[in-house]
Amino acid sequence: MSHVIATGSRRTLPRRAVLSTVATFSAALLLAACGGSSSDSAASSDPSSTAAKLSGSVVWADFGGPTHERRAKVFLDPFAESTGVKVTSATIADAVQARMFDGGSGDYDLIQASVSDIYIHKSNFVELPASNKGNDALPADAQRYALGSFGVGEAQGWLTKTFPNGGPTSWVDFWDFTKFPGKRAIPGTAASFDYMFEAALMADGVAPADLYPMDLDRAVKKLDQLKGHVVFYTQYPQMQQLLASGSASIAFGPTGQYAALNAAGSPTTVNWNQGLLAWNTFVIPKGSTNQANAIALADYFLDPKKQAAFAELTNYAPGNADALQYIPATTLANLPTAPANKDKVIVADVKARALDYDQSLAKYGAWLATAQ
Repeated sequence: MSHVIATGSRRTLPRRAVLSTVATFSAALLLAACGGSSSDSAASSDPSSTAAKLSGSVVWADFGGPTHERRAKVFLDPFAESTGVKVTSATIADAVQARMFDGGSGDYDLIQASVSDIYIHKSNFVELPASNKGNDALPADAQRYALGSFGVGEAQGWLTKTFPNGGPTSWVDFWDFTKFPGKRAIPGTAASFDYMFEAALMADGVAPADLYPMDLDRAVKKLDQLKGHVVFYTQYPQMQQLLASGSASIAFGPTGQYAALNAAGSPTTVNWNQGLLAWNTFVIPKGSTNQANAIALADYFLDPKKQAAFAELTNYAPGNADALQYIPATTLANLPTAPANKDKVIVADVKARALDYDQSLAKYGAWLATAQ
């Protein structure tokens, strides 16, 4: 097998993208996890048919953990085996990611990103060839730069036994410590403000349709009401630990984390109402050195059956609608794009979030300094 791992420097929540690991935190809750030349030319969408045309290597950069292991099982390892291209996986180092997003050189050929990152930095990303019809879940003007997209639900979750008569149904309830006692587990690093501002605004009475552009000062005032009622996580596995240990009664974070708790034997309830749908994706920076191989790997991600297999292993929504027909009903019910959930969740305005990024980062960091 030609898939190898190169470790990076960062394990905490990322500065520019949503951490995608569906990790566990103890043995008791362990899930059963399963230098080429630079070129802008496109490879065939069936890499196995053009294996002779491909050689060398490609460096894939994400945030590691079980999600990476599942991605390697479904996509990266089969690609390497069918083409002979050596796929090296790196855990993203912030400094390298930031430099390549800003147009500089670096070791990565494909890097995990948010859709907002595309709007901020797309002049520094490779535009995929028209033959790549991937990522139809994304806005049309972002699709040409994205590959391997997956949808993450950001919502409230709790151990079912914590509220046997029913838990929160809105963000107003998340802020109601009398009706729903206990601590709230929320992101604890400035770069990982995630969707805290949207949650705070809805808790303060802002309708979902009126969220953007966000009134960040109003959101911070609402966040102030959480002081004394929160515990912070800096890695997503900690979110699970805080719930399982009883240190927090409710958490706010990626719904895949709650699915992991369920799979590990700790029944967990997710409130999809007023949850947010966040699309993560991968991009090819112009500073990459193996672009032909990177584009071929992008094409490999188009297979709807493979996308469905990845969704079944992770409970993250596939980037292409064609994949939904191959996903079992039991898995589909846990996806943010499921028929039963899609009318409840809010699709984040990625363009507005891109414009607000620097201000959001600064304000959440300043708030954390007063809240911890």
